Amino acid sequence: MLKSILDTHNVVIRICEPTRITSHSSTCNDNIFTNISEGVTTVSQPHLSDHAAQTFRLSVNMDNHTYTRMQNIRIYSENALMKFESIIMKINWDEIYSYKTCQINEMWEYFFQQIKQAFEECFPFTEASKNRSTKNTVMNDPNIKLLKNQLDIYYLISRYNANTVEMYKKLKRQYDLTISKTKQAYYAEKINKSDNKSKSTWHIVNTLLNKSSAQSKMLVPSGDPEETADRFNNYFINAAPDLCKMLPVSNEGVNMQYLENSFYVFEVTTTEIENVVKHLKNTTTCGHDGIPNKIIKRSIKYIAEPLRYIINMSFIEGIFPDKLKIAIIKPIYKKGPIDEPDSYRPISILSSFSKIFEKLLANRLLSFFKKFQVFNENQHGFLPSRGTETAILELTQSILIALEKGEIPIALFLDLSKAFDCVEHERLLTKLNYCGIRNKQLDLLKSYLKNRVQYVKIGTDDGYISKYLNTSMGVPQGSILGPLLFILYINDLPRVLPHNANTTIYADDTNIVITATNEAAAMQDCKHSFKVVKNWCNQNRLIINVNKTDCIFFQTDRSVRRAPRSLTLEDIELPMASSAKFLGVYLDCKLKFKEHIDYLTRRLCSVVFSLNVMKHHVDIDTLMVIYFSNFQSLLSYGVIFWGSSSQWNRVFVIQKLALRTIYRMKLRDSCRGLFRTKKILTLNGLFIYKSLLFLHKHEKCYENYKSGNKTRRMEPFLYPRHKLSLLENSAMYMSMKLFNALPRRFQMIPDFRKFKKLIFDLLIRCEPYNTTEFFEYCKREM
Repeated sequence: MLKSILDTHNVVIRICEPTRITSHSSTCNDNIFTNISEGVTTVSQPHLSDHAAQTFRLSVNMDNHTYTRMQNIRIYSENALMKFESIIMKINWDEIYSYKTCQINEMWEYFFQQIKQAFEECFPFTEASKNRSTKNTVMNDPNIKLLKNQLDIYYLISRYNANTVEMYKKLKRQYDLTISKTKQAYYAEKINKSDNKSKSTWHIVNTLLNKSSAQSKMLVPSGDPEETADRFNNYFINAAPDLCKMLPVSNEGVNMQYLENSFYVFEVTTTEIENVVKHLKNTTTCGHDGIPNKIIKRSIKYIAEPLRYIINMSFIEGIFPDKLKIAIIKPIYKKGPIDEPDSYRPISILSSFSKIFEKLLANRLLSFFKKFQVFNENQHGFLPSRGTETAILELTQSILIALEKGEIPIALFLDLSKAFDCVEHERLLTKLNYCGIRNKQLDLLKSYLKNRVQYVKIGTDDGYISKYLNTSMGVPQGSILGPLLFILYINDLPRVLPHNANTTIYADDTNIVITATNEAAAMQDCKHSFKVVKNWCNQNRLIINVNKTDCIFFQTDRSVRRAPRSLTLEDIELPMASSAKFLGVYLDCKLKFKEHIDYLTRRLCSVVFSLNVMKHHVDIDTLMVIYFSNFQSLLSYGVIFWGSSSQWNRVFVIQKLALRTIYRMKLRDSCRGLFRTKKILTLNGLFIYKSLLFLHKHEKCYENYKSGNKTRRMEPFLYPRHKLSLLENSAMYMSMKLFNALPRRFQMIPDFRKFKKLIFDLLIRCEPYNTTEFFEYCKREM
């Protein structure tokens, strides 16, 4: 009956042999029905289930839809690397020294062509498949191929001889186990070799779940891909100048103190170059010149001397090589419509040689700026001994001190639109001159900024590229000098603010805390401070996005003050926010960190999900790599601020769940003892560890609280007088309290590395589930 129905539609049954054979029966449970006569149908036994597999092959005309699964790649094998070294070793660099000292571009061109020629000879492009799947990698394993052939033979024999069925099943179990172990080794190697383990893990998880990764959705060109690349590049080039056109014209000078001392670039040595290269990431990602860090690191001892000469001549003559000013722009998706350029952040991928130049120059600039204290204390980004933790500490302390005094703190979290791209070169050079960068050294930075070229690249190595365009504004994102020049550009902002406004700056993340004695004065001072900042931004061609600016009215639990509902800035009514995100940490209006813990638990639960998926495909060691790179990295960030929150236990529950997942424990099994044996810090242990390291590393922040009395019974730090319990839970207070509780022998250790190791060992032995356990353990250790 079925056949007659199919015949009326000209559809044929293609499978006419059993697809499931057991000792009792042979049935055809699966089939293919088609009206395509030229298709070829086969039945095969892949041994993946108790059913056979059906394959249907047909030829399709793809003339109008050309698509290739191949790409050109370079293979950096050990033999090729050794060959490259031997060629570079024999190059005679004498011709470089024959150029005039001002012919920097010619020197660089000769130097680069010698390396490029050897590079092309040793690492030519090879055609390879784009979709090198796990299945292909596993099935090409010689052991699996051998087992597969044996299985095929035993399967055929077992169909006619029942005595061989058990042997077939035994071999099948061995086959499944071998495939599982090979997959585990493949995934483990992929994660361990990856620079971004979080990204690699989620890529594998999405592959196992048959989901497309976020990376594949980053940019899908609509229409002509080359036109899309040009459209993106035009937008990235013109977005900042178009925004600045809307600003009022300002001819005011810079509000900076003139530094009489002048910067001098001292000579670069080959040892210094080798040290800089040694700290580059060992990746195969490369800029416009096509030469990755891996190759430079391998050959640096042979090219350091000619490179040293070129760099020194570049610094002396004030000329930055033009070929090192070409940037590949990779659009990194933020949010919004996928086809809109505004939904992407442009990241510059520069030549590895450019990074060497920049790092050497940045080291000298930082040394000069530090010596003459050019950067104000409100700056925390891209500076030695400062970072996100010092910025958040300064912000929270200014709020807590105001609350302790009974004052009203209101914080403005400013959003600067395309801040790095809006930097005006002439004004930046003027500020550099004020800061002591003059003559040839100023010419060098002017040469670095001027005539920069960029193009957008969409897709992989052989993706689509746009036309080359010149940039007229901004500092390159993704560079080493760019962030340093930007923080110098905004360094004078705190000088224009009134005395009751405290500024915290981390690159383009700017926060202002205004304190006043009453609500009306606080609101008025907020409006005045914002107006002052707005005028400063207009002078410096920076744009504040008022709609994305957050405003928080901070108060304690027992405060009887009623927070205003909104604040009007530039005729835009901003609602008072209950919380705002600052440098990755959510600050709420009562500094309880509830919103941050809510956010963190969601992120951590997603990592536990990935561990659940991966535990069936990788070994425990690889799961622990995922735990430390994906879970503990989230757990430790900002823990010194939220770790003493009343809701910390919610996070601790998820941490124990993650470990139970990794070690395949039951849901109710205790983790007590597991942290100690596996040398993993508990959440409270991590909080104590990070707090103590922060205090040891940033002792200058605690100068006002150091005890002058050096007697044996005196604690190293004296607590500030206070009325609020909120201050006792602050990062600064808790770090002093934890340090005071340490045995004396730990407190006396000056070396940071030794202190770090001994504190970690102490916390592993202690295994604190709360801070009380730590205090009691330290008393016993006295």
